[in-house]
Amino acid sequence: MPFIYENHFEFNIKNCSLETVHSQVERMLSPLPQSVYADLLIALHELIINSFKEMEVQNTPTDSIGIHIYQHQDVVIIQVSDSGRGIDDYHPPKSSSQLNEAGRGLLMVMLLTDWFLTYPDLSNRYSYYIIKKLYVN
Repeated sequence: MPFIYENHFEFNIKNCSLETVHSQVERMLSPLPQSVYADLLIALHELIINSFKEMEVQNTPTDSIGIHIYQHQDVVIIQVSDSGRGIDDYHPPKSSSQLNEAGRGLLMVMLLTDWFLTYPDLSNRYSYYIIKKLYVN
């Protein structure tokens, strides 16, 4: 299946600010349909923040984060990859009283997208995938 749109961006967390990354992400998402833009911007931003935090805590040997965006005919797939530890058996809060800073971002990602999964690859990097369907009114 050919891509309608495809874009990639990789950056090093030691020499790139979150503001710069956010601006690049906005540019990468801008060709996508407006119906999914805001949800994907927030979800992607939350995944990038998680990657930044994890890689700073772990002091990983590779300090790069990769972002890949693909649009097929009726779906957008976004992959964020980093060399952090990945996500251990995440369980979203069952009520708002359980909501705190830790885990809030992943809950937002799950609520704003149609599918979210993590996958370790062979080069000791983790990839986080979000999928958003394009609904036609």
